[in-house]
Order: sequence, then C-alpha cells, then structure tokens
Amino acid sequence: MGRKNAKTPQLGRTVKRFHRQTMKKYLRDFKNGGEFYKIINQVLLNLVTEAKHREELEKEEQRIISRNELGSYVFNLRNKLDVNKLYIPNRLNDAIQETIAWLVSNQEASKEEYENKQGTLKEIANPITRIFFGETDVSGSRRGDAG
Repeated sequence: MGRKNAKTPQLGRTVKRFHRQTMKKYLRDFKNGGEFYKIINQVLLNLVTEAKHREELEKEEQRIISRNELGSYVFNLRNKLDVNKLYIPNRLNDAIQETIAWLVSNQEASKEEYENKQGTLKEIANPITRIFFGETDVSGSRRGDAG
C-alpha cells in the first residue's frame, strides 16, 4: 500500500514535467518560426480571410436585396397603373421608364444607389398614387396597416 501512494506523486511530477517540456518546445519552436508557428500563423490567416469573405458576401447580399426591392417596386407601380387603365402623368411615366432603363444598365450599382433611386421614384409616385388610390401605397396595403 505504501508503494502505491509513493508512485502517485511521481506520476504527477512526471506529467507536469512532460507538459513543461512540451510547452517549452512549442514556445521555442514558435520563437524560431518552426512548424508550430507556421500552423498557428496559417490558422489565424484563414480566420481573417474567412471573416473578410463573409463580410463581402453580406454586402453583396444586401446589394442584391436592394436591387430586387427597387425592381419589384417599379414593376408593381407600372403594372398597377396599367391594370387600372389610368392616365399616367408624363412625369411619373418618364420616371418609371427612366428607372427601368437605369436598373437594366446598372446591374452592379451599390446598395445606396438602389435605395436612392427608389426614394427618388417614391417622391414622384406617392403623391400621384394617393390621388388615384386614396391612402394606399403601390403594394395595395393601406398606410398604417400591419402587414
């Protein structure tokens, strides 16, 4: 029994010594630019690259969403006015045609450009659509309605 207890502390010291030696080896290797350093460096580089790539993908996704929203808005507006066989004032008709042409020729525009273009079209369209459709917007839902 005494022997068993005597070996346990030795095992603990051996494990601690092994860990110390291993850590010293890794630190020495790291300082000298060895294999461990190269692996850690590559892992960190990959993490940074992935983060940048993810950020670029998110920006691209937002840009595409903005483009689709503008396209949806302009075509819904045009179709709503055409279906109701309403006289479309020249200013609004020109704005719709100009926006469609701009959308076709500017497929790679930024999110902000798409949002600005939609805002400009809404400034022209909203007063006119309020006259024709009352307080509804182009999508057909009443202002103030949820969903």
